[in-house]
Order: sequence, then C-alpha cells, then structure tokens
Amino acid sequence: AYESASKIMELAFSDFKLTQINAITTKENLSSQKLIEKLGLKYVKEIRLPDDPEDLMLYQLKSEE
Repeated sequence: AYESASKIMELAFSDFKLTQINAITTKENLSSQKLIEKLGLKYVKEIRLPDDPEDLMLYQLKSEE
C-alpha cells in the first residue's frame, strides 16, 4: 500500500500539479492512520461529511513548491 500511494502522490504533485493532498480515516482505523502519516501527511482536525454522523480524521500534505 505504501509504495502504490507514494507513487500516486508523486504523480499528483509532479504531473498533475496538485498543490495539496488530503486524506481521511476513522479514529478506529489505526493501520490507515499509520500509513497516512508514513506518507508524510499531518493530522489537521476532525471533520464530518454531510449526512454522515461519524467523526473522521483529516490529514493534509502541501507541495513543497
């Protein structure tokens, strides 16, 4: 999972010129939290999607340019 996600992030910044990548996961999904953090994303805050009662953890990584 790390290798695939890392490559996609690389392409997102270099080829697609994205300036920011976000990720969300549940509080209970520790495996996803570890992967997201290993990819370099930082926890920002808890969010809630429309029509969804579950709190989610929002992570973010901004490009270095």
